[in-house]
Amino acid sequence: MNNKIRLSVYIFFFNFLFSQSIYHDSIGNVQPSTPIEVQVFTDLNNQPYISYNLFYRINGQVSFFQQPMLEGDNGYYFSVIQPNHNIVGQIDYYIRLEMLNGEIITFPKTSPVEYPLQINIIDENITNINSIGDLNLLQADVSIISPLPFETVPSEDLIISLSYFKLDELDVNSIQIFIDNINLTNRAIIKRNHLILEPPKLKDGKHKIILNMKNLSGVSFEPIQWIFNVVSDDKSLTKVNNFEYNGKIWNDYISNKVDSLESAYNVFNFNFNGKTEWLDFSIKYKKNSLENIYEQPKDRYTFKLGSNNVKFKFGDFYPNLGDYSLNGTRVRGAGFNVNTEYFQFNVIQGELNRSIEGDPLDDAIVISDLSNQYIDEFNPNQSILTLSRDNYTFKRDITGLRVALGSKQKANFGLNIVKAKDDINSINKFVPGAVINLEKLTEQFNSDQFIDFDNDNQYTCSVDGDDTNDDMIYNIDGTLSNCNDGIDIYNPIIFNSSEFINYDDDNIVEIGTYIDDNDNEYLIKQRVWDIDVLFDDLETVLNNNVTFDTLDIQIDHLSEQWEGDKPEDNFVIGTDMNLNFNNVVKIKSGMSMSLSNSNTWNPVKTVEDFDTYADEYEDCYYGRTYLNNFSEDYYWDECLAYEADGTPITLNIDESGIELSAIPDPESFSSIFHYNFDSTPLIPFYSLLQKSQNDESIELSDLLNSPEVAYNFDVVLSLKKQKIQFGIKKIGGSYNSLGNPYLQKDSRERYFSDTFRFFKNKLYINLKWKDIKNGLIDGVSSSRTEKYDVNFSIYPGIDLPSVTLGYGIYNKTSGTESSIVDTTWDSSIPDDIPDSTFDNLSSFDSRLETETKNINFTFSQNINSNFNHALSLSYFSSDKIDLLFDELILTNSEYISPRSMSESVSFNLKTRYDKSWSSTVYMTNNYFDFAQESSVDYFQKQLSSMLSLGFTYTDNNFLDKLNASIDYSIGKGSTKYSQVGIKLLTKLDLYKNLDMTLDFSKRFKTITTVIDSDSESSKTEDRYSNFIFKANIAYKF
Repeated sequence: MNNKIRLSVYIFFFNFLFSQSIYHDSIGNVQPSTPIEVQVFTDLNNQPYISYNLFYRINGQVSFFQQPMLEGDNGYYFSVIQPNHNIVGQIDYYIRLEMLNGEIITFPKTSPVEYPLQINIIDENITNINSIGDLNLLQADVSIISPLPFETVPSEDLIISLSYFKLDELDVNSIQIFIDNINLTNRAIIKRNHLILEPPKLKDGKHKIILNMKNLSGVSFEPIQWIFNVVSDDKSLTKVNNFEYNGKIWNDYISNKVDSLESAYNVFNFNFNGKTEWLDFSIKYKKNSLENIYEQPKDRYTFKLGSNNVKFKFGDFYPNLGDYSLNGTRVRGAGFNVNTEYFQFNVIQGELNRSIEGDPLDDAIVISDLSNQYIDEFNPNQSILTLSRDNYTFKRDITGLRVALGSKQKANFGLNIVKAKDDINSINKFVPGAVINLEKLTEQFNSDQFIDFDNDNQYTCSVDGDDTNDDMIYNIDGTLSNCNDGIDIYNPIIFNSSEFINYDDDNIVEIGTYIDDNDNEYLIKQRVWDIDVLFDDLETVLNNNVTFDTLDIQIDHLSEQWEGDKPEDNFVIGTDMNLNFNNVVKIKSGMSMSLSNSNTWNPVKTVEDFDTYADEYEDCYYGRTYLNNFSEDYYWDECLAYEADGTPITLNIDESGIELSAIPDPESFSSIFHYNFDSTPLIPFYSLLQKSQNDESIELSDLLNSPEVAYNFDVVLSLKKQKIQFGIKKIGGSYNSLGNPYLQKDSRERYFSDTFRFFKNKLYINLKWKDIKNGLIDGVSSSRTEKYDVNFSIYPGIDLPSVTLGYGIYNKTSGTESSIVDTTWDSSIPDDIPDSTFDNLSSFDSRLETETKNINFTFSQNINSNFNHALSLSYFSSDKIDLLFDELILTNSEYISPRSMSESVSFNLKTRYDKSWSSTVYMTNNYFDFAQESSVDYFQKQLSSMLSLGFTYTDNNFLDKLNASIDYSIGKGSTKYSQVGIKLLTKLDLYKNLDMTLDFSKRFKTITTVIDSDSESSKTEDRYSNFIFKANIAYKF
């Protein structure tokens, strides 16, 4: 009987199915007037979703723009903020993913609308932004009346006024005034000697004014620009004697239900800002109800104290000590910063992670091993049961220093040092009340695996010579047997004990699948013991339980080398340089190297330990090998080799290695870094040391290509009508930073972009090229992606349509073709490998070569008729072509192509009827498919559409804002669903400075599963009712 047997492991990824995550590195600072690519990673594994969007708003806006996140390669999604929205100030943004099961995932995770991420726009080259025609600018002697530079003014009192009566031959008609790069000239009252502007209501925060002027000959004056702050009346600083203060207290409550999962949490916030004649200070405190001693802290507290040049921080803060060493990672501790014009100093000390002992009820102490050990002739087979700690987190201390010299506006040079190390003593060997699962001990009592034909979770067999209705034992060698073969199933008993706090003697688990000759599938099962005992009772159980007392078990409770994470050490040192040549040429570069250790439980090594670590020769060299055929009884003495009779051996060197004297003594700097054979790199700059020892010249490229080095070099050329940026980034395969753990290692990125501006910034053309290579060390797993993009952006004016058009081609190659072509080339291949197995190995091909073509189009238009309309239309198409499909499908009939196709069309219309009423209509249609249609089990096709209608009412009274919307979405293809959603939001002014916001959304979803496509009645429907409720109450003082 020729049976086919297939085993598969059943793993239920609960968190994966119901709780996706979005991973995103914050963008930080960007240059103005360039596209901003927001990139995230989400491992959806081709799971369908309803929407994936980027929300952003430019400085001063209240509402957010919305545009889709587009699929890239390998789980990456991206969306591009167009250049006309990247001008001055900052951009707020967040990302929102709505899964088919109704789950809403955002980044940031908590209150993204209230606390979005921020992109700071560096606008030093403001003359180029405003396209001033002459580089030789005239000095503008003006008097700023209101608001003064850096002044904080109440929003209702804001009047912009300045005098230019000292300027001769000023062309008054040439005056243009911008707030946050929005031209408000038509709102200004421009007189011969002064101007007055009453701007529209601005958002609280920092704003920038730019004034452009020319003389009667058309020569431009130097732009007048300054920054001021706006606060609502209820946020203005209250002055008591010489002390000014303001603050805010608010609370966020969020409750949601996704299918059968419900959750709720509460976040309390308190902010206080104070200002004296000499010092400013602020206090921030956040209390999250999700705070848990078994997780990293979700609560936050920060105290800041300082003046213009000196600042002190205590609590939670996010320092930046270099792009690669410590860049925005949360630190809980203290920081001190000195910032002067030509000298900057920053020192921090604290912890990256707090210590977590682990949940005593969730494998805080585990049995890591059970082995037999020969003790003596009286105890030949004593069993050693090893206990270990698990599921803990060491306290991770961090210390950082940055010293920089020079003007940050012209030439600045910095040195960065970051040291992070796990505190071994922060975790205890014992955990009070720990519960231990006896799986390692009881697995020897688990039953045989059996094929449960009748699926009753029992092994049944009757000795009648007929196997028709009998279950079968699945033997370890793949054969089948049962009672009719004279074989009984192994199914021993473990006797219960009073010390057992969990005793499950009927735990049937599914191991895999058995397929018979007719392709019928049956489950392979096993009875597995599940017993828990308190740590304090373990020894009693081993000595008194009749099942275990004959096993002669001794307990070995480890004090180190535990099953959980090993303690790490990390040291990073780097430099950076920033040069600015009159805002025309800017150069930014940095380089750092790292030392990391993955297990500081192992002791620091000596130089002598390196002698025989990489080879067997005691020759006082690391890694030196020889071509000699040494006899079995030769020996080494004083770094020289001798025959057994004492005759010196003439050594024939193969690989030169490194002399031990060239290796720094690890013990001499053990206080800085814990150096042993768990260190990466094992020997820093190994290739450079080899070259030096061999008297070879060392080039700069040798240093930059060292695997423990990361560097970047960036050049920006800001020309009259053009901005060019190019550079390179490289992170070595051995580079590690505990302060920046999400770096893409072993990668190199080269890039070039060129942005042209025409017709007074009304037309942008952006050309961009990017070459990304991963796997620099291991060529087998390397990949390379080249991206070519061209973008056109047209912004003719406020009342004219704006159009953007983008086209991109992304080429990616990775993997290798199998090198196994014949068993005769390598005698190490065992003879007992079946020919079918070898055929599969020899045909293995991991190559991937794709070409992706992206088209992106957006159209937006403001229409002012009886009502004010804002219309936008967007289209995106991405076609990933598998260039190797025709070749690989011939050698592998089960080949799954990475090809995909996606399209998205969206329409948005916002209409404002008067100062109180507005409405929104939003429609979107999305299509996606993956793999080739012939791969029935893997091919996916999904079409989804959504229509949303909503209105907003705003008032300045008790009901400050009311928003309601309804949406309907349907999906067809791999998943068929329909969903109706309603959303209600209201903001209430309860009392002076006391506001409340209530936000409720409800979704009714039906997922239809077709069992038999030929039968209309053969289908099931799963119905879900999900909701999200958010409540915010805030008081400002």
